[in-house]
Amino acid sequence: MDQVAFAEQVRRYFTPWTRMSGTEHMAVLLHSLVRSLRPTVVIEDGSGYTTGFLARAVKDNTLDFDEEVRLLIAKSPPLLELGPLPPGPMESWPIEIRKVVRRWLDSGDKSSWVDPAYYLTAHRPRFYCFENLGEHEPYVATLRKALTELDLMGVTELRTGGPFSVDKLPPDLSIDLIWTDFYEYRDLFTKVWPRLNPRGGVMIFHWPWNDVQRHDIEWMKAQRREADDLEVLSIIEPHKLVQSGCAILRKTSDKTIISDTERELTAVRSLEVFLDRHLRGKV
Repeated sequence: MDQVAFAEQVRRYFTPWTRMSGTEHMAVLLHSLVRSLRPTVVIEDGSGYTTGFLARAVKDNTLDFDEEVRLLIAKSPPLLELGPLPPGPMESWPIEIRKVVRRWLDSGDKSSWVDPAYYLTAHRPRFYCFENLGEHEPYVATLRKALTELDLMGVTELRTGGPFSVDKLPPDLSIDLIWTDFYEYRDLFTKVWPRLNPRGGVMIFHWPWNDVQRHDIEWMKAQRREADDLEVLSIIEPHKLVQSGCAILRKTSDKTIISDTERELTAVRSLEVFLDRHLRGKV
């Protein structure tokens, strides 16, 4: 994505340079986080300038996944000539087989050094955007127009006419990333935390250092101190009087540690499954 050009497109509808916004850098950061983490469920609590960037990241991730699958398939025929891959770690394999698999891994394109296990299930992320204003409001009409003209409604579920609530989500939905620019931080944390993905789910709070919210992050840390499953990173924009940064919270309840050897073995088994599905005609 050409971020400069995309930002200019978004600014046709929303400006980040107001006291109640201040998200010209946050929008880019959110886009980068979604692109890196590849969450399946992304939620925005309160819409605005950041909405387009979040939706674009979700769309870009979907496009990248599909392209990577195509590249994996395209470079895989040499693996078929090897037959079933040997058991055990790659270091124990015959050198010629290792060379072929290493070339497959180190292909020098978007599919280079990816984990085959990730591509056994289709990546179809969804972006849920909650806006308190109702459909009759001009702002909501502008929001819909922006998402439509930016070709982002296909990945966006826009929920208007009320605040975000976990009760408005499917009951079995695990939240991978949620961003909020509203102010009921403790209430949001209490309700979202049980639904947050235990393997690195992320909550992002905008500007938590003002007089109202400046104690909230410490309160959240205290709530999870015994469980020891909360990581916090605060990012401060020192040149701003308001809307000056964010706090990123990461849930680490699942503390399973996978060794490099175990991950390699899983990758090899997944590679066999991938080849069966896409090139050997097996299910």
